[in-house]
Amino acid sequence: MKRSEVFLSMNKHTARQKIGASVLLTYWLMPIFASLAVTSVAAQQHYNAWFRATLSLSWSDHLKWDHELQHRRQNGYGNENLMDRNLMWTYRMWLQYQRKPHWRFAVSPIGYFNHYKIIQTSEDAASQPVQEYRIAGSAEWHWQGNKRLGVLGRGGLEYRMFHDPRPDMTRFRLRWGMKLACTDKIQIMVFDEVFIQPRSPVSAQHFDHNRAGVQVEYRIGHRLRMDMGWMHITRNLQSPDNYLYESNFFVHVLYSLALRRGDR
Repeated sequence: MKRSEVFLSMNKHTARQKIGASVLLTYWLMPIFASLAVTSVAAQQHYNAWFRATLSLSWSDHLKWDHELQHRRQNGYGNENLMDRNLMWTYRMWLQYQRKPHWRFAVSPIGYFNHYKIIQTSEDAASQPVQEYRIAGSAEWHWQGNKRLGVLGRGGLEYRMFHDPRPDMTRFRLRWGMKLACTDKIQIMVFDEVFIQPRSPVSAQHFDHNRAGVQVEYRIGHRLRMDMGWMHITRNLQSPDNYLYESNFFVHVLYSLALRRGDR
């Protein structure tokens, strides 16, 4: 093959990669822009801040044991201060199995949630929190298109048990997104995740809520990673055409610790 033909072939391959990346980026950003458009005409708006800390213990290249603490804040009645009131306290434990290179499976045999009511009226701020115990499992798939661009999908199932008269609940969640590695330490991800309830205890509607957002992942060192981002939530208030639109700022900190002697 002549040099000019090789050069032309390389240019065609590069062009196809750029076109593919552009199509994927447009596809993943569409839900976010659609959510923003809906928010602009919404009557009910809410503001939250989510904080999560995770200790990840590695038993081997394939097995991890994560302990997760989370706290969420929300605005109060009549203000937009996203740090004003409690929204949630949680503890979860995850056991993860990495099936290289594309698959990861996880199960959470125990999860404790302390829910405060989403504040929409002045009476909501005085309501008592509700306790929940949750069992969950998930499967995640990742495809690396090239050195910097990757696509991921995640499906999950949750069984929720509330410490009040309401019945137990099963919920499915499906997430898809795209990651772009800007440097060796910084990655940007856009994502969309939908939550579905096969049987709702108070409504015939199956849609629970949808999350669309942007996340920046910064690897501080070999063991420490921080994720920061913004997320828009469309939440079903269990009545026809009645939705709450939430604007969420979140920070996640993850510290990894190897339990194998050679990796400490």
